[in-house]
Amino acid sequence: MPVENDSQRALLTRGALSTCGRPKNQFRIRSFGPHGYSSGEFRARSLVDLRFLDAGLFGAAADFRERYELPINRDRDAQTQARLSRRIRPFVLRHLKAQVAPELPDKIEQVAYCSLTEPQMPIYQQVLQASRREILETLGTQSLAKSRLVILNALLRLRQICCDLRLLKLEQVDPSTASAKLDLFGELLDEALEGPPHSRGQP
Repeated sequence: MPVENDSQRALLTRGALSTCGRPKNQFRIRSFGPHGYSSGEFRARSLVDLRFLDAGLFGAAADFRERYELPINRDRDAQTQARLSRRIRPFVLRHLKAQVAPELPDKIEQVAYCSLTEPQMPIYQQVLQASRREILETLGTQSLAKSRLVILNALLRLRQICCDLRLLKLEQVDPSTASAKLDLFGELLDEALEGPPHSRGQP
């Protein structure tokens, strides 16, 4: 009974996979990571390439792309996504961390806020105003669905500014003031390495 884990092998082409030995007529188990089939190349397509399920369940790769991959990835078709989810649900097992590793501690989350640096703030405002004009002009001539790429690009640029000015490939960016987030991360990392105040100075 072969057991396969989610890996880059799932993204290989059919030709590359044909060079790998495949036991025939045996039950197979395949595990997916937390990203499932929603990130990168459409992961559920690997079910076709790996022959994980019964032959013909999804048809040929071209049929799968036409019926599922393009409507979900390109058109964001919720009905197609739900139909595919129903079809693969009998083959998917999900476990919570509390079920498989109860000895692990609960996840600890810390929310930290910071303000943009002086160089970041004016660039953010300029890009925000320019993006707003571009989006409004696009919405005036195209539908919301067709304007989605312009909106996503604007959000990406704004996010890059908030993360680090060097992501914009600008000239003469001072690394010491390029990212408020990176500065804060350095402070938090130093505090974590030093340990809590009551433990400092102890061997």
